[in-house]
Amino acid sequence: MRPAEPSRRDFLAATAAGAAASAAGTAPAASATAPKATAKQVVFLFMSGGPGQLDTFDPKDAPDTSLTRATATSVPGVQVSELFPQFAKLVHLAGVVRGFQTPVPDHALGRYYTHTGYRATTGVVHPGIGSVVAKEVGDPDADLPAFVQVGPCFGGVTGDEAVSRYTSYGPGFLGPRYQALAVKDPAKGVDDLKALVGDKEFNDRLELRAALGGEFAKGRNSAVVADQEETARRAVRLMRSKHLAAFDLTREPLKVREGYGKSPFGEGCLLARRLVETGVPFVEVGMTGWDTHGEHLARHKILCGAADPALAALVTDLKDRGLLDTTLVVWVGEMGRTLPGKGDKAGSNHHGKSGVALLLGGGVKGGRVVGKTDAKGMDVTERPVSVQDLHATIYRGLGVDHTKTNTAPDGRPFRLADGEHVKPLTELFT
Repeated sequence: MRPAEPSRRDFLAATAAGAAASAAGTAPAASATAPKATAKQVVFLFMSGGPGQLDTFDPKDAPDTSLTRATATSVPGVQVSELFPQFAKLVHLAGVVRGFQTPVPDHALGRYYTHTGYRATTGVVHPGIGSVVAKEVGDPDADLPAFVQVGPCFGGVTGDEAVSRYTSYGPGFLGPRYQALAVKDPAKGVDDLKALVGDKEFNDRLELRAALGGEFAKGRNSAVVADQEETARRAVRLMRSKHLAAFDLTREPLKVREGYGKSPFGEGCLLARRLVETGVPFVEVGMTGWDTHGEHLARHKILCGAADPALAALVTDLKDRGLLDTTLVVWVGEMGRTLPGKGDKAGSNHHGKSGVALLLGGGVKGGRVVGKTDAKGMDVTERPVSVQDLHATIYRGLGVDHTKTNTAPDGRPFRLADGEHVKPLTELFT
């Protein structure tokens, strides 16, 4: 249904025009109704496969529900699963969303919906939220891209949610200018950025390319040629940028690296922090493996064992460096899960009627819970939160009017957050 995630070589060859980074000095798109920005950047932690709400951030004490116990947090009366002991100490910084709903309980379609806010359809490919943010707040003159997609990071389990199935949702009809730079392995950084020849020969080749490009442009579509030239220009800028050091995790002290946990997801979160420091507006870190149709408890123990230290270290690190106030951290998957069965081999199924999400930093007033589910965590009883509500909240944090529209090539307008009844989670900011 969707094209495969682009490689770094693809990015350099055809989509480096998606560059835009330093949030410092950039301003949200002008709008008469745009809210005041409380954040400059977003770290979007996407749990591919659908994390179980009962065994993460909406635990229940009712019989025949969660397979894990609830644990107290830094906020009296608010509990999370015992599988998140480190994050439990930071709930006073978090907005916990219970009752997150996705009406498309299918992995590929649900990931598309959660990233774009639209159902997949024929005739149009909607832009993902990372590309929209790149367009709205990115700096076109920055060295690094405005949208970096890290991973997918292996969650430590195998099964239906294999790494090869993860798809990053890019610019859609917005075009290659807002494509993500894909970093498959955070430990290895970015490939294909080192020139294979010396500086003089490299510059000579650039001059030759410019001369040939000028001839090629004659009599051809000027917009396409302009995009191609901008792509090449930004690719060269990226290759020469001093900020490329941000992709090198070996520059971090061993103690810091270990604090994020010895997992690819932990390395991805550390890379996200380093990219935020350079000013990249939107960093997505994907983690696979949450589709627990079998061995739900055992798999969640492994997954949460990687997710908990990484999330806690990221938030703590951002806070200690004075970056959390301007960085909105979002944790979400494409769906929740049904009640797990009994026994070691038992699993849980797809469930779109209730799930969980987290928001931290970027102006969020922590220690708050939005939404409520029934005794079994299967149905929302108070304040259901839609994908569009979540997207509108992210845009609100960045100072972007969520009712703005982008126009598809066929002339159809598409709102940033679709729907007439979108309700940003303003209660987290006041």
